[in-house]
Amino acid sequence: MPVPPLILVAENNRSDQQVFRHLLDKYDYCPQIVSSGKAALEVVRNTRYAVILLSLNLPDMDGHECAKAIKAIDLEMTSQTPIVGVADKEVDEETIKATGVSLNDYLFKPISPEALRKILLRHAYEPRRPNLKTLIPLSIEDATIPPSFDD
Repeated sequence: MPVPPLILVAENNRSDQQVFRHLLDKYDYCPQIVSSGKAALEVVRNTRYAVILLSLNLPDMDGHECAKAIKAIDLEMTSQTPIVGVADKEVDEETIKATGVSLNDYLFKPISPEALRKILLRHAYEPRRPNLKTLIPLSIEDATIPPSFDD
């Protein structure tokens, strides 16, 4: 049985981490979640990811700086991992695009299951190893995040 593609999620907000974990699991991807830019840079040096979902509001590092550093690591490793910037909805999309030279795409909060599905199809889908769960939109029941009882 093939191993699901590995997706790095660099997000410090626990609620958003839970949303990403739930949706990526439903789409049959394997999420690895870190809470800081520094942690993202550490794991990128040792692991290949299909896509990186990178919050632009990390506590220790600007998301654009982190993306540039990841691109530099990719260059050393001769790989080109797509980086998707994850931004708050209030942020002006044109401002992000103007400053986001190192980003391949954008996703805005609150995270929409359909928007994430399209990002995965655009950047992580491999026709040679099709991930069929990504091809079909989630039902309302599957898209609903169960309550967390660990707080």
